[in-house]
Amino acid sequence: MEQSSQLESFGRALVDLGREREDIVVLDPDVASSTKTTYFAESFPSRFIQVGISEQDMLGIASGLAAAGKTPIAVGFAMFI
Repeated sequence: MEQSSQLESFGRALVDLGREREDIVVLDPDVASSTKTTYFAESFPSRFIQVGISEQDMLGIASGLAAAGKTPIAVGFAMFI
């Protein structure tokens, strides 16, 4: 079994979720290369939202998406949220 980093596994798991559920939307505050959400962005560009360095706004956008029936996954580092 090939070993991978926790973030590598996270990025690939997001792609798997995206294949299973069309309501999944990933929001990223300009950390895609670190968190490996680039995999999701490449697979589902219309369901990937790059919010820039704006973590607090990202959470507001995620709330709106959830209210509209989507399942947002807001990715970032806790110290900035």
